[in-house]
Amino acid sequence: FLAEPKRGAHAGEALCDPTPDRVERVIASAGPALRMVTLAPERAGALEAISRFAASGAVVAAGHSLATLAQLREAIPRGLSFVTHVGNASDWPSRPFDAQAGFRRSEPNVVGAFLVERQLRGSVILDGHHLHPELARALVELRGPEAVALVSDSTPAAGLPPGRYRMGGLDAEIRAEGYATTGESLAGSVVTLLDCVRAAVRLAGIPLATALRMASATPAAVLGLSGKKGSLLAGADADLLLLGPELELEAVYRMGVQVRAAAGRSGR
Repeated sequence: FLAEPKRGAHAGEALCDPTPDRVERVIASAGPALRMVTLAPERAGALEAISRFAASGAVVAAGHSLATLAQLREAIPRGLSFVTHVGNASDWPSRPFDAQAGFRRSEPNVVGAFLVERQLRGSVILDGHHLHPELARALVELRGPEAVALVSDSTPAAGLPPGRYRMGGLDAEIRAEGYATTGESLAGSVVTLLDCVRAAVRLAGIPLATALRMASATPAAVLGLSGKKGSLLAGADADLLLLGPELELEAVYRMGVQVRAAAGRSGR
């Protein structure tokens, strides 16, 4: 349900309008696993689709879209509440500063809507390639960490060395600079969410406490999981990372049980 000019690494032959039949098939197939849907609000049938997805309990997001501010404002009362990958450079490298991240004529687009519509929250990929770190800092300063979630957009090739891989039916290459490309577009990231936290602090100059909130409490709130995920509260899932002073990973806990310790550290 994405816009063709903004499809990025998604297969063009898979693009289609969100007809009622297609929407119902997605909802029925996914069941309770359906937590978020990203679509282009300007596609035919999108407003009705937004209403139906929102009624099913899914968070509905605008992304890979050339929608105008007016179109976003029409979609918000239907249930649109999120912007996927704000400022994402999905048509890199031909135009490094993505059209979604700028403005067309005098009409603000998806990013413009995120800046002015306070009920919208959004995600950013801070891997040093999808969004300029200084723009990320500006978004956080304008909208606040409660409105900006850090996401990795990681692919199955995350953590693998440079080389060519098959991902999602597409041939992609991981470059030594730390990104994946199909040759025409970025193809997701190859970083972890912890890498994004480090980039937020080291490249964007975002305070550590703010970056940690953007990677934990904010996405939990977006998905309606506050009190269960993303916080250190009684009754919450004790899924934790123990970090060292340089943000190095020292241990991983799953439901309160240590499942990984860094070399030289004993389990607790």
